[in-house]
Amino acid sequence: MVFKFNLVKAVSYANNYAEKGNPFFKKFSCGEDCNFVSQCLLAGSENVFDKRKDGWFYENEKSFSSSWIDQTELFQHLLIAPKGPFGRVVSEGNLMVGDLVFLTSEMQKSVGIVTKMDGDEIFFVVKDKNFEVKKLLKSENFDAKYLHILGVKK
Repeated sequence: MVFKFNLVKAVSYANNYAEKGNPFFKKFSCGEDCNFVSQCLLAGSENVFDKRKDGWFYENEKSFSSSWIDQTELFQHLLIAPKGPFGRVVSEGNLMVGDLVFLTSEMQKSVGIVTKMDGDEIFFVVKDKNFEVKKLLKSENFDAKYLHILGVKK
């Protein structure tokens, strides 16, 4: 069974916790950007699935899946998820508010959620050392992939 993914709740969560973070979730020294995006996905999923059975979950600071905090694993999981949020790759020209932005360079990887679009400008929230709202810039230094969340499988 497939349920609607609530983009409004996911984006609202991103905006609400963009500066302060949610104390319910562990703060990771590595993978914090993915942890934050996973939290946004969970908010948009409205708890319609059993997280322990789908390979993507967070129960507490000692019990979580690697796909919760690893950008590559999260991307792959969302493409083939048997349960939970799932999505498909879209082009930059088809990006919408609520979509995910996966950026990779030789030096780093990061993932964020699109929270605002203003004409040709795309803004997304990403968590690195500080929560930041960044503007998506065309850059030869980054490989970018974009993912639209289609729904939530139960």
